[in-house]
Amino acid sequence: MSAAITKLNKLKAALKLLKDNLGKSLKGTKAQRAEQKKAQQAAIKTARGRVAQQKEIVAKEKAAVEKKPSARDSADGDIKETKSTANPKVEADKAEKKRLTQQRVKRPAEKQAARDDADSPMIQQLQKEVDIRTGGNKPPAFFSDGPTKAELGAAAYRKTSDYTAQQVKKQQANYERLYTKLQDPNLSPAEERGLRKSMKNVESQIGKENLSMDFKSSVKPPKPKAKKEPKQKPFTGSLRGAYNQAKKDGSASFTFDGKKMNTEAVAKRFAAAEEKAGLARGGMPRKRMGSTDYRKGGMVKSSSILKRGR
Repeated sequence: MSAAITKLNKLKAALKLLKDNLGKSLKGTKAQRAEQKKAQQAAIKTARGRVAQQKEIVAKEKAAVEKKPSARDSADGDIKETKSTANPKVEADKAEKKRLTQQRVKRPAEKQAARDDADSPMIQQLQKEVDIRTGGNKPPAFFSDGPTKAELGAAAYRKTSDYTAQQVKKQQANYERLYTKLQDPNLSPAEERGLRKSMKNVESQIGKENLSMDFKSSVKPPKPKAKKEPKQKPFTGSLRGAYNQAKKDGSASFTFDGKKMNTEAVAKRFAAAEEKAGLARGGMPRKRMGSTDYRKGGMVKSSSILKRGR
């Protein structure tokens, strides 16, 4: 009987394996995959038939064992006085077979039944071990939907206790300074973004719930800075330099050495002085003609280039 039960358990395990692999590891074209799946279904059907046949065999063996005559007398109901003729070795062999049957047949069958039941303690423990292996060292928050209100409150309290009153006061002053700077209308977009980022850093470090926002009502935007015109440095050069600068700017007059002078009058004054000194301004510039040689009946340029190779 134990052999029949062992065979039945093996057939059940084979049937479950065929069911688990149904539709898996299919290769080839669509038609080929359909044929492979059809063959798998036929194998499952055959396995089911074998399991049903083996169940009938086990049932018959159980019925035969139950029909064995008992030691009681059916006539008067008294127990027959029978002499024990059992062999100790036979009894020990029966006990060993019973133990082996329990170890090799019943326990695997119970485990298989537990695997089929998703709510069994064994399946829950296996799932927990799988989660630990796949999760690694990830925190519990990785597997949850997020912190609860109680956890958020505990985190806020822990954050307040991590900072002393002096540190909170210092960060409060820093936050107020950044907020006051942010009200400046002359800020560029890049400067504004930098200030907002610094304020967020302070909020994340010290906790926004620990910062007081009462100062915002008293903060006034800073006054826009007046543009200062650059100071003109007094001219310290010569009269010719001052005249040339005024002529370049198109000014009718200019100041030199603390005196106001007319540009046109100074131009006439410079022209008269140049004429008296014999200076000639303007005209064509002289062109370099090189050396001239009149010995060959005309003007002949004599240069190092022409002399080369003579």
